[in-house]
Amino acid sequence: MTTPAPARSLAILGSCVGRDSATVLQERGWLVARYVARQSIISTGNVVDVSAIDPGALEGAFARRCFASDAAGDAEAQLEGLAESTDVLLWDLTDERLGVIEASPGHWLTRSTEGLTASLRLGRDFYEPLGGRLIEMGTDEHQGLFAAALPRLGAMLERVGLLERTILLQAPWAARTAQGRSTVRSWGMSALGANWAMIDYYDRARELGTHVLQVPEDLVVADDAHRWGAAPFHYVRAFYDWVADGVEAFAARG
Repeated sequence: MTTPAPARSLAILGSCVGRDSATVLQERGWLVARYVARQSIISTGNVVDVSAIDPGALEGAFARRCFASDAAGDAEAQLEGLAESTDVLLWDLTDERLGVIEASPGHWLTRSTEGLTASLRLGRDFYEPLGGRLIEMGTDEHQGLFAAALPRLGAMLERVGLLERTILLQAPWAARTAQGRSTVRSWGMSALGANWAMIDYYDRARELGTHVLQVPEDLVVADDAHRWGAAPFHYVRAFYDWVADGVEAFAARG
């Protein structure tokens, strides 16, 4: 009797773009070993005291778990020990889009969609009790923090044995939907604005020397019928199929 080959496994550092791509890989028999979400690389590795914030204002266990993880800056702890069984770490930059909050000098918390949704529900800024300062994506300060965080990220991935297995997923926001409509803005940001702001981030991220999957422009199309709703970073199925093919080709190289 032939022993079946062990299932391929991947971890995700990022959010919906990587996770939705991983869903296609799961359909092909892959396993998701870890999903580190809502954690900017700027906040990775630093601890923020969030005792003044009530996490109960966040909807769902996933949001509360991500919030606690980000406050602990525990990406390394989550990825540690996975190298022996993980074929690929898929890294996307989704979590950089809303900026970070400097809770105290040198300590940053990732600003998330769940936190902003909680703000709307509360009628005040969810992060207000921190008394921190917002540093928005695209500003010189945020770009500088991101650039400074990249060597730390590279060193961390090297320590956990995943640097050479990391894929940077370069995926622009879609300006058009499959139905031919302009995509909706996300928290006030258009696809054009986000893509313009992200040019520098991708250029710098490539300097880590990881493998890069740059999605072809003809596949960067939003799906109004996406299971998570309409957004410029919720794509048509062909987008995710292409990413899954690229991940499998990379893993096959050993």
